[in-house]
Amino acid sequence: MPDSPHRFIAHLGRQKMTYAVVALALYISPVPAMAAELVGTADLENGAVTTPKLATDSVTSTKIVDDTITRSDIRDGAITGTEIPDLEWHNFNLLNEWVSANGAGLRTPAWAIDAEGTLHLRGAIKDGDTTSFARIPAAHRPSTTVYVTTSLAGAEPGQIVIDPTGYLQADYADTFQDAIDFTTLDGVSWTK
Repeated sequence: MPDSPHRFIAHLGRQKMTYAVVALALYISPVPAMAAELVGTADLENGAVTTPKLATDSVTSTKIVDDTITRSDIRDGAITGTEIPDLEWHNFNLLNEWVSANGAGLRTPAWAIDAEGTLHLRGAIKDGDTTSFARIPAAHRPSTTVYVTTSLAGAEPGQIVIDPTGYLQADYADTFQDAIDFTTLDGVSWTK
């Protein structure tokens, strides 16, 4: 380094092209690994990044590394009910003499799929003559048999069995009559 300010300024003048190239290279091609380590969420002031400050489509699912955002990372109240689409319920075409047990405020037997791909059932059924009561569309069938706990008449334990062919069955622990008298579908869900 030059030993006087005038020589230093002259040195800068001679080397300005070199410094400009180095500065430009650092500006246009930061090392991604270094950049990721330089700024973390702890370095951002709360509220520093807001929706109006983000360019349209600047954050997309393809730019988020798998498992970097989990349920625990989402602040309570950050996602409201108005931002989550309502489930679109599809009534079952009941099979084998099963009928809706929708008396006493119960809902019509139906199914829906949420945004995460979980299939939900609701309602209650009764009076079937075999355990199979409905069939779900091919696109939503599990690859292996699924067993989900439910309640039957008299709060007896039972299961809803979903097989890979899409048939749903009311399975019972004690007697088939428990399932025939009443099988609830409320709360039954599974992820494919």
